[in-house]
Amino acid sequence: LNPTRGIYASATAAFINAQIIDALAPPTLGSFVKVDLTGKWFAQFANNWTIATLLRLGGAYHLDLVDNAASRLPLNERYRLGGALGVRGYTTGGIRQYNRNGTVRGVQNPGSQVGSDGTLLPYACADRNKQGDCEKYDVEDDGDVMVSGSIELRTPPVFFDPLRLAFFYDIGGIALDFQDLGSHSLRQGIGIGFRFLISGQLPVRLDISTPLGTRCLEPGVAGDEACVEEEDTLQFSVAMLYAF
Repeated sequence: LNPTRGIYASATAAFINAQIIDALAPPTLGSFVKVDLTGKWFAQFANNWTIATLLRLGGAYHLDLVDNAASRLPLNERYRLGGALGVRGYTTGGIRQYNRNGTVRGVQNPGSQVGSDGTLLPYACADRNKQGDCEKYDVEDDGDVMVSGSIELRTPPVFFDPLRLAFFYDIGGIALDFQDLGSHSLRQGIGIGFRFLISGQLPVRLDISTPLGTRCLEPGVAGDEACVEEEDTLQFSVAMLYAF
């Protein structure tokens, strides 16, 4: 509940065989091997200060066991990041897949328009300011691979015994596959937390966090363009137990 020293490591692997149902296409069968790796390290130094670190890596390998097999994990098996799901400073599940230029990636639908650089355009018409019958694409807010990490510095008691502070830095990203996972995929957040330890072990925490850099939430729209919807710049969360 309140670790101060030690190392934790875990590895899980699962075989997934599922029927993928998509409203825009006939049902397909898909088979996958999904692997998740987690490592944690805790150390205490200098009058009960604690440093805690976390690294998570997950991904799925697609098995071509049948013709025209589904290439993506079922929705309930895909990775999501942001807020309570990892990487504080963002809304829960608020981290998306991103194009190489850092813009949010739109969902590939029938009739999707693709720019000269391969970026999926956010609208089915050329001018988003003349929407009329334009269709805005959904965004890719989950992935088949994921990487995330955190480092947190936890103080000894401050002001009175049950209260501690924590300063943290989180980083992580999701993508369609490991080839697509790069620096453009990674989002970062920092913050400060208040920890109230019940009976010296059970923490109740309040985290105040912010992303390091915001991006436009509209698919395909860069930050230097007119953006209708931007990310929030401040997040508050209250929960039991530490984030990791």
